[in-house]
Amino acid sequence: MGSVKKASWYSAAVVGIAMAMVGVTAAPALAAADVYHGEDRAWTTGADGKTLWVQDNECDGHGVTGEYYTRSGNFGSFQDSDGCGGDIEWRNSWDGDWIDRIRVCEQTKGCSAWEKS
Repeated sequence: MGSVKKASWYSAAVVGIAMAMVGVTAAPALAAADVYHGEDRAWTTGADGKTLWVQDNECDGHGVTGEYYTRSGNFGSFQDSDGCGGDIEWRNSWDGDWIDRIRVCEQTKGCSAWEKS
């Protein structure tokens, strides 16, 4: 009788784990990405995979742009409009799709590497 209980408990655990894995793999990945170029920053969070934030943290007169590709392959970009004024600019992906990769670029200085989101 003891081995039957152990076998049914084991079977229930395996089925439960399998069901949980199916549920996890069906949901889109919500990994966060965070990139820097010097002190300038662009990031997404795990809570919202369709929004990119950009912040210019250097008062050097060089504009900062956040760039992204969505999972559909569409490109988008926008600038931190207040320079180093402390505000954080954000935009949702223009096509409504999840952001796949991001980078931050500083005018005349270059860009960070692309990072998967």
